[in-house]
Amino acid sequence: MNRRIHCQTCGGYKRPMHPEDAAMGFQRRCVPIRVKKPAVHDVTTLIDGKVANVDSLPSIMCDLCGEAIPDGTPAFALTMWREHEGTPGPWEQEYQ
Repeated sequence: MNRRIHCQTCGGYKRPMHPEDAAMGFQRRCVPIRVKKPAVHDVTTLIDGKVANVDSLPSIMCDLCGEAIPDGTPAFALTMWREHEGTPGPWEQEYQ
C-alpha cells in the first residue's frame, strides 16, 4: 500500500491508471482534503536500524514536489493498493 498527500498544484490522479498497474491488480483512491497537521508530525531517520535523527516538521509537505502545505489549504490524499491486500481503511481524516 502507498499513501501520499499532494498539494493543489500537483493535484490528484489526473490520468487513468496505467494499464500495466491495472492488470497487476492495483486500485487507487483520491480524497480531496483540507490539510491539518497532526499534533505529532515527526520524521525519523534510521541508519542501520538505529535512530539517527528525529525532525518535527512544521507542516504537511507535498509528497510530489516537497513544498509545504499550510493548515487549511485544499490538497489530495492518495492511496494505492493491490486488490489482494483488501481496501485500506480510512486514514485521510488524520490529516484534515
